[in-house]
Amino acid sequence: MSGGLARVGGNNFSATLASGPATVGVAGTGGRGTMEGGALEDSNVDISSEFSNLIVAQSAYEANAKSVTTFNTVTQATINMIQ
Repeated sequence: MSGGLARVGGNNFSATLASGPATVGVAGTGGRGTMEGGALEDSNVDISSEFSNLIVAQSAYEANAKSVTTFNTVTQATINMIQ
């Protein structure tokens, strides 16, 4: 859990008893945080999950690249046999 929120998948979270209900209102009042123009927002992305996805994508890319290289080698060998 992150700040009492429950992970519901796809980098989405939902409220729990630990997090309490959402409070809606004007920024800077009632215990709410303030807004700052031009500031960077912290990310709520699950970095380990995204890193794993990156490794899977890289492995798929490498496998596809190897397939193309193998196909080129076989094609070149076939052309050489014809000549």
